Amino acid sequence: MPAPDTVPLTVLHPVRKTPTANIGFATSIAISDDGSLLAIGCPLDDTVENDNGVVYIYKQVGGEYTLLQTLYSPESDVAERFGASLDFDNNNLVVTAKGGDLIATTTFDA
Repeated sequence: MPAPDTVPLTVLHPVRKTPTANIGFATSIAISDDGSLLAIGCPLDDTVENDNGVVYIYKQVGGEYTLLQTLYSPESDVAERFGASLDFDNNNLVVTAKGGDLIATTTFDA
């Protein structure tokens, strides 16, 4: 039985097949306070622009984490590196972008 201050964690099967080794997959990882949400940053992802970045949100369902949502930067700047750092405050996710030049609050619906 886990200690009272730990959250059981199931390995993702598979998390994601990375198209290339150079997207910075899992450069940053954060888990919500209750363990129900997992965020994985890929700040060098090129889906939108070169090194624009992306964050994958997984939700724990039935003891396993499944992909819930993919977050893209509200900006589409080259080398923004969205997802360089992640942190949860309860179920609120904070995402930084190393090359970003904007401070804004954005809501992503789950």
